Amino acid sequence: MVQPLRLISTTLKNIGSHCFHPDITSSCLNGNVFNFTNNSTTTSTVTYNWTFGDGGVATTNNATYNYATSGNFTVTLTADDGAGCIDSVSASVTLFDNPVVNLGADTTFCDGFVLTLNAGDGFSSYLWQDGSTDSTFAVSTGGQYSVLVSDDNNCTAVDEIDIVVAALPVVELGSDTTLCFGSSLPLSGPAGMGSYLWSTGETTELILVNASETYFLTVVDFVDVQIPILL
Repeated sequence: MVQPLRLISTTLKNIGSHCFHPDITSSCLNGNVFNFTNNSTTTSTVTYNWTFGDGGVATTNNATYNYATSGNFTVTLTADDGAGCIDSVSASVTLFDNPVVNLGADTTFCDGFVLTLNAGDGFSSYLWQDGSTDSTFAVSTGGQYSVLVSDDNNCTAVDEIDIVVAALPVVELGSDTTLCFGSSLPLSGPAGMGSYLWSTGETTELILVNASETYFLTVVDFVDVQIPILL
């Protein structure tokens, strides 16, 4: 006995065409903001879910997202009509690390000297506070100095340094002089120095001399610059 053939009909349901566009596809990590515009067209009511490739999610129609780490991420938009029909589209975005520049700690040096600030090698461009574009900058006066560096991804970093130029101490041992036999002469360096070193090997601010010779004193102030004085 032949059983009659049973016909089963099926209907394929189309919930629309789904796509989205990011306003940018790459960014430097610092201050990054991505805006994703949902350009989908739907034939039924759907809900949208975004995943951003780093664990972040959103359920809005359009999405704005900020990444906390650098790398390549896949952004996926999923449409769900709640009846088992799901569609999804994806796009990739890239986050670049910002460069790091360090001019060092704020510092002080003595007048008459030159301090060279070095922003480091490997950057594609440099811009100092005065508009110069070398990797180094020579400083002879006090003030605040800054540099903006850029890398090959057009990511930037800035550093600043405050510099104080201290005046040299006033040092005077007096004029050359003549001593009578058996007498002595006190020689005194400037008060308040960090250290003293006489040609006799003594390390005090004041010494007594009674021999005929040229006496030499080196003082070091608290900015750590040596000031030699001859008598």
